[in-house]
Amino acid sequence: MGTIFRSLSERIYIKFGHRNFTHSLLFAVLTSGLVLPLKAGNLAVLGILSHILTDALTYVGVPLFWPFNSHFVLLGGKLSFKLWMEITVILLSLGVILLC
Repeated sequence: MGTIFRSLSERIYIKFGHRNFTHSLLFAVLTSGLVLPLKAGNLAVLGILSHILTDALTYVGVPLFWPFNSHFVLLGGKLSFKLWMEITVILLSLGVILLC
């Protein structure tokens, strides 16, 4: 999303940094309200939520309840994504989307 909406992405990054507001439930809810009316809105929401979920599986976690500072970590944060893992997740996600 950041590459598609680069200008907006850069502004959000300058204001909030990485893995802050954009990785929270508040962001997911606000963004859902904007994208759900669009043709592929459901897929965009699915992408946002799955991104937050997979980042919660890493040791850094996500600020799920931003603006509160505690980071939410799933399964002990033992997941460390390598490029091949990211590609696998993307391909599996695309397969699910195509089946729906």
